[in-house]
Amino acid sequence: MRAENRTHLKLGILPQRKISLGVPLTEEGDILLGSFSEQAPRKSRIVISRKEDSLYVCRKDGEPIQIGRVFSVDRYEGLAASLGPVMGLRRVLKRPLAALVLHADGDHKWTFHDELHDPENGPDDLRKFFDKIANVSLKKQRSKKI
Repeated sequence: MRAENRTHLKLGILPQRKISLGVPLTEEGDILLGSFSEQAPRKSRIVISRKEDSLYVCRKDGEPIQIGRVFSVDRYEGLAASLGPVMGLRRVLKRPLAALVLHADGDHKWTFHDELHDPENGPDDLRKFFDKIANVSLKKQRSKKI
């Protein structure tokens, strides 16, 4: 049975059409959310299709979607404190999906009908992923008008 996750997202700024965006990938092929100090080893493109009450995201190369969220690990013991924060990577989705699908469920409420790998942090990670998509899409849209 699929889990139902409601997330507060401001996706109204996304135009109701298809947009293609470049995304960094980890070596395993996960879409990288957040950043390491070094460049992402690979890149791909995603296609976002927004309609009034739904949003679809898929990879242009046909590979399934998995999101890798970068986070800082609290390991400030001994010598590690002098090295700075240690960065980790957690998967957002329980399993890779052919497409991410959200359905509008009211004012800024969107429902994601699938399971998250980490139920505690997953909704926030998913929100950050879609916020990033919305911000990059908006910048891309504004740059075309100039």
